[in-house]
Amino acid sequence: MGSLNSLFGQQGNDFSYLIEKSYYLMYNDPKRSLEFSQDFIQINKTSDNQILYQNNIAKAYILQANFSQAVKSYSNVSEIIKGKRSSFYDLFLKYCLAELYQSLDLYSQSQEIITTTLKENKNLHHEKNELIKAKLYRIKAINNGILKNYNEAFYDLKQSNSFLNTNNLQSEILRIENEIYRGTLLLNTKKYTEADQLYTALLKNKIILKYTYIYASIQEQLARVKFLQQKPKESITLVQSGLHKIENKGFEKLNLDMYKLLSEAYLADNNIEEYRKYDLLYNESEDNITKDKRLAISYLVTVLESVNQEEIKFSKKEYSEKLYTFIISISLLILFLSIVFYFMKKREKELDKQFLFFEKFSIKSTASNNRKFSPSTLDNLKSKPLLSSETENILLDKLKLFEESEMYLSKQMSLSALAVNLDTNIKYLSEIIKNSKNKKFNAYINDLRIQYIINKLKTDSVYLNYKVSYLAEVTGFSSHSAFTAVFKSITGMSPNDFIKQINEQKNN
Repeated sequence: MGSLNSLFGQQGNDFSYLIEKSYYLMYNDPKRSLEFSQDFIQINKTSDNQILYQNNIAKAYILQANFSQAVKSYSNVSEIIKGKRSSFYDLFLKYCLAELYQSLDLYSQSQEIITTTLKENKNLHHEKNELIKAKLYRIKAINNGILKNYNEAFYDLKQSNSFLNTNNLQSEILRIENEIYRGTLLLNTKKYTEADQLYTALLKNKIILKYTYIYASIQEQLARVKFLQQKPKESITLVQSGLHKIENKGFEKLNLDMYKLLSEAYLADNNIEEYRKYDLLYNESEDNITKDKRLAISYLVTVLESVNQEEIKFSKKEYSEKLYTFIISISLLILFLSIVFYFMKKREKELDKQFLFFEKFSIKSTASNNRKFSPSTLDNLKSKPLLSSETENILLDKLKLFEESEMYLSKQMSLSALAVNLDTNIKYLSEIIKNSKNKKFNAYINDLRIQYIINKLKTDSVYLNYKVSYLAEVTGFSSHSAFTAVFKSITGMSPNDFIKQINEQKNN
């Protein structure tokens, strides 16, 4: 601990200073924040101090997208306060759980805990409780934003700010984060100019320069605004600057968001090489994060069972009606999490069987050539004897799977490739398509591609902002001109005219 004393000098014994130092490090170097907090826990055994540091550790792990370790820190918090009951401990534990649920994309569960907790603690006005309430309202605002309850989300942010009556570092950061998320809500409600002005002003705020993560987050959000304003070059410049600031810092969740935005911006700017580079980085990062989230949910179920057991023991001792209600809520949440985890695993297995056949032709794997699809998707169909009376129906079933898979978006799609992987021959496949679809193979594929992009243009307004060259790339056409020609032959108008017509209909 000598290194900590040398770092902070005479302030080394001031707990409030040290906890804020841990918080400051979290937004600049989460690895150092973890080391600092873990060192301090070893020498300070006070429960109040330990749970605050454990919460900082959990938040640092969440920023690193290390969700299984964040669950472990939550488990440590519940262990520290085991057998100790106070309004602050109960409020703090529920806040930790609500934040953890949100980080694991369990927004409804997070929202349920927050709603109940705020109702139960509306009369608690201690400074510590008010800071936690501010954090709870912020989490609630994010949940509502994701669930598209935008008016409620704006209200929750105002409520969060109303509880920030102190001038410490945590309150300062929370005010800034609330303002950043207000910009996100403006963005989601298509108020691009207001969002642009808000983020531009924030970047000029000297206070924000102290926090690497926050500054880079604002750059990423402003870049998203520029992208939606059809300014891909400005978007790329902003994201690259932000990515450089957090390089090797371990902010993996923010890295993931930046990789995704960069891939979209480079594609919109017709820089296919850079698009593929960042698309690959995004897919690799997303895969790792998704796997850890699944592991974390499984671990959380076990932790909550342990917490539930402790609550049961306490309820028998205290006969508290309020505690019984909490136990039932926790039990239902455990049951729900167990069901969620079970169906996630079941769905994963089904998807493996259903889509492994198609994934090699996905647009996101255009960098790989000459791969064959996995035959696992068609195991059940292949196991049937191909009697002449069944052949046509089986092949039609396979074509239906093919149409649902969006495999037709791949540039590598050809009659021979599809025939091999549908376990038939070119001549027979061509005949089946001609008889059942009343068109030749190329026309059949082109029609599927155009219907796909028409649906996207009608249902996802983001696509209305893309260049025609990007739409051509997404749908697997070899060139802008080929896409335009096919689009016009099917719809009777050019892609630009079609987009213009949709925009006019929306404005009216």
